[in-house]
Amino acid sequence: MRLILAAYTAPDGVTLEAFPVLPRTDVPPLAGAVETHATVTGWPFQVVQHDAQLTARYEMLVYAAVVIVRAPSAATLAARRTEIAELLAGARVDLAGEVPAAISELWDV
Repeated sequence: MRLILAAYTAPDGVTLEAFPVLPRTDVPPLAGAVETHATVTGWPFQVVQHDAQLTARYEMLVYAAVVIVRAPSAATLAARRTEIAELLAGARVDLAGEVPAAISELWDV
């Protein structure tokens, strides 16, 4: 299972860091002025801003993932906020994994 984000490059020093998908209980909830959103495919995620950093926490069934967006300044982040919001909302969840999800996946029927 993984979270897929579109490629993003910004000449003004904005960076994205996506962390691995973990059990939801291993990813702490966000603190602060949390905004709730949904991806274009309907998965819920929350966003919180602290100075020049945005943290997004995606929830996928019993899993969660975090994406951190950093900018050189809060003004730079504010200037790119719409673009970043679209990128975060465009994240897709790939539920495929190496571990079988159902016993039927163990045999070719």
